[in-house]
Amino acid sequence: MIDWQFTSIMPAFMQVQWPTFLSPPNNYEYCLVKPELPVNFNDMDEDEKAFARTSYVALTHINSPVRHLLSFCDNTTKNGIIPLRDSLTEIIENWTELGLVDTCPFRIDDYDLSKHQHEVARYKDWQTLKGYTQELLHTDDDGWISPQLDFDKVRARHDELFQLYMQRETEVLSEEEAKRLWFYTDKAEDGSNSTACAKSLM
Repeated sequence: MIDWQFTSIMPAFMQVQWPTFLSPPNNYEYCLVKPELPVNFNDMDEDEKAFARTSYVALTHINSPVRHLLSFCDNTTKNGIIPLRDSLTEIIENWTELGLVDTCPFRIDDYDLSKHQHEVARYKDWQTLKGYTQELLHTDDDGWISPQLDFDKVRARHDELFQLYMQRETEVLSEEEAKRLWFYTDKAEDGSNSTACAKSLM
């Protein structure tokens, strides 16, 4: 067995997710059971109805910033700090609506909020570009290429996409910064386009 560097032991069912080399289909339905209010909801007393409503909202509110916070807090090394900061910002802005008591102990001024929103927009664009790139190259986050594909052709397509990316990004970033943000880092010591692994773009 090889490539154990990202292997970890975690609680069962907490870590169930789509692997990085697969994406769910567009019509994929999340959750095993569609959340619904109890069939006898109208016959419940007010306390039971309140509990049922709270449970229903918790199961259907997919974009909850608190849920995102729990998802992002241990993945900053992979996803960066922006998604975590965005969840914290949403919690600050929706403190009362989330049912949290007292007042939020942290404030964010208009300048920092505007700067953050700009970074979020760029981050989402970057994630979209990353998804398109992986789809075109038939690869994943690690740059792995299937043995059934012609690696040289995939590498040539990668180089073409990289050049288009550099032309666009160097209009707003330095060349060094643009290269640093690209998804697949060239590890060749001589500066050529060779790869560290025969079937990987990394």
